[in-house]
Amino acid sequence: MQSASKLFVSTVVLAMAGFASAAAFAQENLPTQKTHPFFSQQTRAEVQADVLQAVAGHRFVRHVGAEHQLESAAFTSTKTRAQVIAETREAARLGLILRNADEVRNAAPSAQQLRLIAQAGERAISTQVVSR
Repeated sequence: MQSASKLFVSTVVLAMAGFASAAAFAQENLPTQKTHPFFSQQTRAEVQADVLQAVAGHRFVRHVGAEHQLESAAFTSTKTRAQVIAETREAARLGLILRNADEVRNAAPSAQQLRLIAQAGERAISTQVVSR
């Protein structure tokens, strides 16, 4: 009975020593981890001025939740909603839109495919004008 408790205590002590040595090793700087101090090339005032200029020029991206939103109040679309829908459907019909993350394509759309997509958008505009 006494030898079993000694065995248990020695096992616990060895386990604790193993965890302690692993933690100490994890905090060491490995030769592959080089630390480079950062030295700014601009003053704090210069950085703040750059940010204000970017905000004024609508070139500032702010982080909102999981998305990045471009601050731009001056954006106007050059295409109608119907045109975008028609072009998207045509691109999907041509197999240019990926359906899931497993599909991988490196090829860019051909000139013929781009022409077909643009024609689909133009047809959407013409049918929208006729239907009014």
